[in-house]
Amino acid sequence: MNDDEKVTPLGVPVRRLDIPASLVRDSNPWQCAGGKFGHGPYIVNEALAFVQCATCKAMLNPLFVLGELLRKESEFLALHARYQDEMRRLRERQKTKCRHCGKMTPISHA
Repeated sequence: MNDDEKVTPLGVPVRRLDIPASLVRDSNPWQCAGGKFGHGPYIVNEALAFVQCATCKAMLNPLFVLGELLRKESEFLALHARYQDEMRRLRERQKTKCRHCGKMTPISHA
């Protein structure tokens, strides 16, 4: 005797519920309706603990926004460090070779 033979039908018809999906996944949740990739600037309500995109008015997860701000800050700090390094390198250079006469000539630091 297998498991199917142990089942006793109750005689109640099986009804299929055709309920439309109430949750629809956004095809691109990181695309701002303003047309730019990402969201921003942000409207932050600390009292109600929510963040909203000022461009498309989408409600955003505060941790998502925090991650975006951290990435932007990291990019800025890396760019700033490269700029400082380049400025240090230029300050150390005092002379350069003239393209016309081939002589070493002082660099003007204005």
